[in-house]
Formats: sequence, C-alpha cells, structure tokens
Amino acid sequence: MNKKKPTVDIDTIVVVKWNDAQCDAEWGEIEEPELAICTTVGFLISENKKAICIGSTWAKPHANARMHIPKAWIISRRIVDIKEKVDVKD
Repeated sequence: MNKKKPTVDIDTIVVVKWNDAQCDAEWGEIEEPELAICTTVGFLISENKKAICIGSTWAKPHANARMHIPKAWIISRRIVDIKEKVDVKD
C-alpha cells in the first residue's frame, strides 16, 4: 500500500487547548477528579477522525516533536496565519 505523505501548510500554525489526565504518586486525601488544561502550538502535520498531529518543526518530508491529541480531548482549536515576509540579517 502506497501511503500519501501529508502536505503541511507552513503559513499557518494551530493553537489547541485540550484536556489531559493528571496523576500523582503520593498518599493523600481523596479529592474531586480534575483534568489538566494544556495548550499546544505548532504546525498541523496530519489529522483523521480520531486525532490530530501537531509538530514543532517541519522539514519536508519530516516533522519533529510531534504530539498526537485525541479529538475527544480538544476544548478549542484556532488557526493562526503566520505568513509574513521577514528580512533576516546576518
């Protein structure tokens, strides 16, 4: 089977706020369960019905520091346009 490589839009980034599990390894009083609210920012590498993949760095055809977040855990998702011409000086 020939898998198609994802095309990454490097002119936008995604900001995802999502719930994650929390744990501790100490003895303690019983508390109400709480979730950690996380924020992840990066390039949208790929997506399917169950999850999205966000990477911090893109160098075609590779991505680094990839985070796979289940869609059921996502609280909000925002696309930010970062396309801008920037002069880089040595």
